[in-house]
Amino acid sequence: PKRLKLCSVKLKYLHRSQFKSKCGVVEICINPDETYRERVITYAFFKLQRYEFFTPKDSFATNLVNIMPIYSNESFSVIAELAFPESKIPYVVLAIWNENLRIEMNAPIPQVDEFDLKQDKNKIQQYINSCAKVIAGITNEPQASVAGLTPIPPNVGRVNKGVKLIDSTKVVMEKGKLVETLDNVTGVVEKVLSDHIAIVTFKPKFSSAKYRVFCSSDDVFDLKFKERINSRHFLEKNPFKFSSGSDVWKHSARNSKVPLQGLLRPGQKVKLNAVPLFAYPNPADVYYVSFGVLVGKHSLDHPVPVKCIQTSAIFPN
Repeated sequence: PKRLKLCSVKLKYLHRSQFKSKCGVVEICINPDETYRERVITYAFFKLQRYEFFTPKDSFATNLVNIMPIYSNESFSVIAELAFPESKIPYVVLAIWNENLRIEMNAPIPQVDEFDLKQDKNKIQQYINSCAKVIAGITNEPQASVAGLTPIPPNVGRVNKGVKLIDSTKVVMEKGKLVETLDNVTGVVEKVLSDHIAIVTFKPKFSSAKYRVFCSSDDVFDLKFKERINSRHFLEKNPFKFSSGSDVWKHSARNSKVPLQGLLRPGQKVKLNAVPLFAYPNPADVYYVSFGVLVGKHSLDHPVPVKCIQTSAIFPN
């Protein structure tokens, strides 16, 4: 399951660093009331910062050894999220508490509200990512494989120099490697944010994943093709011949003084080139920028008028 709610757990391991334990691992038995064959044993990683206290904290509350000794007979419960499906410890705990103490104190059951998860999505992801390194150390697995992260190739653009790893589920991968250029893909306008900025989404062939692209009016073109030109005859029949790159850019929406709000609408299909560009934080989940977007009548039948660059690293900040 993606989310485990109010699950009883068994403490298996406390991880100590600098004389104190601030994280550990619990064992979870899914379907514990079913027959033995139906049971699934899995594990979850937790941190002290996610422990729910029902009494005021004191100096002992800074060490898990005091709060939940490894051989404790107390009952503990968790709310956990499936974060690293390929890891030996696939779950990360979002909340953990002493169930015996909760009942004794007549305290409400801790909740992780769906609304809070959506509002604090970036914080939750940062917390989950921070767990990856420790989990990798416990399980002796590579950190990248635990977190589903992959190193950013050195020639790929990034807004922040500190960004070194990317979530491989957020980008187009092929044979375990990042696809660095996407040429003439069909996209759909998601939202027009201003006269000069829009968000377009695309889905690769044979994939249900959807990716978001940042588009600027600097490279949006409406060439107003009067008819569809067969691809076999496009080079000879294409009415738009450009002598230089600057000649192409003269036809962009910005240079033509055409606002994107009048040129694009949500749901409209376009043809575009795109390259990955990474930033952190990235709460909008936009991991691509466009390099040529063809819009208007017959645009889907023809190629983008500019060749896609090989890397977004040349883009100015």
